[in-house]
Amino acid sequence: MKLPERTQAELVHAVRDTVVYVYTPLCGTCKAGERMMEVVAELAGTSPGAPEFVKLNINCAYGLAKQWRIESVPCMIRIREGRLAGKRYRLGGADELLLWVNGESR
Repeated sequence: MKLPERTQAELVHAVRDTVVYVYTPLCGTCKAGERMMEVVAELAGTSPGAPEFVKLNINCAYGLAKQWRIESVPCMIRIREGRLAGKRYRLGGADELLLWVNGESR
């Protein structure tokens, strides 16, 4: 499943539970991480109440980078009820990311 691209304007008003994959287009680690997040999105999408999975090019979202205090990419952001609920920089494996998405973080 390809992660749909979202803009800063769309994410500022996000209400639905969302996992945002923050990246830059020229980052090699980001490209590998995006593929891993696509796998996690497929696996999580089968569970009830699964969040929406999207990606955000940080070069086009300075305001959110500042608001969310993003220090580096790739970065995974968890939004619940319209608020920042979690942030993760370490990719780890798909199984570890799935645990994090489901709130069972290692």
